[in-house]
Amino acid sequence: MYTVAVVDDEPWNLKGFMRLTDWSSRGFSIAYSGSKSTEALDHLKKNRVDVLFADIKMPKVSGLELIRGINAKERGIICVIISGYAEFEYAQAALKEGVYDYCLKPLNSSKLDEMLLKIKLELDEAALKQQSIPEFTELDYEKLCAILDRQPGPKRKFIQGVLCDSGVGTAIASMEGIRSAFCRAGRNMRLCLANTDSSMASLIKNDHGGASGLSNLWAFDESLDPQALHREASCARAEFFIRQSPGVYSYSKGNQAEASKALDAVTACLKAKDEAGIAKWFNEFPGFCAENGLSIQDVEIVWNQIVWCVTHFFPDRSSEMEYMDFSQMVSLYPSLSMFCQQMGVQAQALAKAAQEVVSLKAQPSDSLVGKVNLYIEDHFNEDISLKSIAPLFYVNPNYLCSQFAKQNGMTFTAYINSLRITKSKALLLETGRTINDIAQATGFNDYFYFNKVFKKLTGTTPAKFRRGSDE
Repeated sequence: MYTVAVVDDEPWNLKGFMRLTDWSSRGFSIAYSGSKSTEALDHLKKNRVDVLFADIKMPKVSGLELIRGINAKERGIICVIISGYAEFEYAQAALKEGVYDYCLKPLNSSKLDEMLLKIKLELDEAALKQQSIPEFTELDYEKLCAILDRQPGPKRKFIQGVLCDSGVGTAIASMEGIRSAFCRAGRNMRLCLANTDSSMASLIKNDHGGASGLSNLWAFDESLDPQALHREASCARAEFFIRQSPGVYSYSKGNQAEASKALDAVTACLKAKDEAGIAKWFNEFPGFCAENGLSIQDVEIVWNQIVWCVTHFFPDRSSEMEYMDFSQMVSLYPSLSMFCQQMGVQAQALAKAAQEVVSLKAQPSDSLVGKVNLYIEDHFNEDISLKSIAPLFYVNPNYLCSQFAKQNGMTFTAYINSLRITKSKALLLETGRTINDIAQATGFNDYFYFNKVFKKLTGTTPAKFRRGSDE
């Protein structure tokens, strides 16, 4: 569990930020939180944390001064600035201090969770390096033989490698009669090398959860190519992504002929903007891969060709799908089925939007914004944004943002906050509900933020506004 410190001079922002995620499930614990940067500076000088989230503009000691004061860079503390200021000068100063990220308030939970995942990978990798485990790519054949007590030669040259987490590696190392050694093999992964001639599949039980899809049998000799072998091991491990069946997989070159057939089929559907055909293809592709022996490399090629097609057949929305290598797919999604399910929905939305784009473009922009305003009126108390609304109207979020500001004369945030405060004023005057209930009912999940916005727009607090109506 990695430790976190959170410092913000506004208590309501501090409490709201700490409630954004389930920290422990992400591998973190809040070791310190405070709204006084001077006290935070004294505490963090004496007590180390792994990650610091700090507001940039605080009285007496700013966020950047806090980072410098605790020697964060030298101590290896990952620092994130959470700021209400989008000025370039602030971001530039933060970068000079080696800040990991510069985020604007209010930060949403999905953004925080994504950031925590990346930070945890950084910390895990740093922890592995501190254990002085050598990089696999730094080893050569003679070094491997020396580590594993094997003599080079035609009869004694088989060494097996398992790309795994530490639990599986420890299990292999404890097996009788086997010498093994760990090497670092990519972000947060280890390679356990063993000097056994037995099949690794027979050494690791197929029902061993941590060993699912991790193994590859290698024959090391003087022509050892660590980079190529590491990629083969990574491909073997990723086979579990396709097949979802516990076991020990070996490297496979796949089936390029069948991959080409699948690619031709999806290209035809995308070109024709065939929504039903696209849905059917994505739904059937995982089973097709398993039945026809497609490898993770085949899947990678097919996906990136799909992205290429999207950039050509849907140029207005081409940024919605990204090129990925197979390691990114495996790290972001638990299975090929889940990957296809999500990407299939996006591809169908592209096709549907393309079919309706002519009628949409024929409408004047104020008509589109009028419909969006009506939608906001019905859903103002929900967690909505222009980015989430845009797909409902089959338009690009950036285009909707510019038209919304142009037609309404204000940003989306200002518009919805004004609407929510108007609704809350009516509830304060006409009902006896608590202020916290009214905040929740009008879309403000944070009581303190509600008070702040209300005072900014009305010049008084909700409590004083209600009392004033009774006088």
